[in-house]
Amino acid sequence: MTPEHPARGGRRGRRIRLAAVVTAATLVVLWVAKDAIARAVVTGGVRVITGLSARIGRLHVMIPGAAVQVMDLRVFNPPGFSEEAMLDMPELLVDPRWSSLLTGTIHLQEIRLHVRELVVVKNAEGDVNLHALRSVREQRGRQPVSTGRSASRIDTLELRIDQLVYKDYTTGGSPRIQTYPIHLHRRYGPVDDLQVVASLIVVEALGRTAVARLAGLDLAGLQGDLLQVLRGATTLGWETLGTVAARGTAVGTKAAETASGTTKRVLKTLGLGGE
Repeated sequence: MTPEHPARGGRRGRRIRLAAVVTAATLVVLWVAKDAIARAVVTGGVRVITGLSARIGRLHVMIPGAAVQVMDLRVFNPPGFSEEAMLDMPELLVDPRWSSLLTGTIHLQEIRLHVRELVVVKNAEGDVNLHALRSVREQRGRQPVSTGRSASRIDTLELRIDQLVYKDYTTGGSPRIQTYPIHLHRRYGPVDDLQVVASLIVVEALGRTAVARLAGLDLAGLQGDLLQVLRGATTLGWETLGTVAARGTAVGTKAAETASGTTKRVLKTLGLGGE
C-alpha cells in the first residue's frame, strides 16, 4: 500500500478539525437560540391552526426530549373587537417527534392544552369573533373537510377548559355578560389532523351552553366536520370535572333545549359525550 503523502494527510486533518469546530459552533448557536426558535414555531403554528395572532408569556424547551412548554399563551381577537384576547391559555405543552419533520409531516406525540377562558364576543354590528377562526370560516364557506389521511398527527391530545364568557354588545353601551363554567378535562387519541384542535375547543365549550344559539353560530356544521375527522379517534381516560348541569345554564328556551339535545347526540357519536 502506498503511504499517504504527509501534505495530503495534514490537509485532511485540518478539514476534519474545521468540520468539528463548525459543527460544535452550530450546536452552540442552536442551543442558545432554541427558545427563540421554538417561540417562532409555536406562534406560527397557532396562526396556521386558528388564522389569528398569538403572544407567548414564557417558553421552555424541556431537556431531554425537547418537548416545548408554553406558559401564558393568548390568542387575539381580529380587528373590530374591543376585547384583546379570544383564548387565554395558562399552559400548552407540545411533544413533537422531531424526526417526522424530515419527511415533511408533523407528528406530535402529545399535546396538553389548558384553556382558562374562551371569550365569545358579539360586537355592536352583530359580528362574532369566532367567525374569524380558520375552521369556522371554512365551515361557513361550505368547504368540505378532507377525509383522507393528513400530513399531521397527534397521538394524544389532552384538553382542559375552565370557563366560557359570552359578551354581547348589540344592546348598546356596556355589554351583556354571561359566564359559563365548563370544567372539562379529557384526553383524545389518535387525532389525524392538527387543524381539528380549534374546532374541538369550540364544540366542547359551546356544546355545553346556550352561546351557539345566542351568537348565531352554526355549531352543527362544526360538529359534522369533527365527525369526519375524528371518526377513528377514541377518548383515553377522560373525565368531566364538575356536573353536567353547567351545560344547561341560562338556556331557558325550547329551541336551546333542542340544540343541546342535538349536541349531546353528536358528541356521543364522536365518543366525546360523558353521559
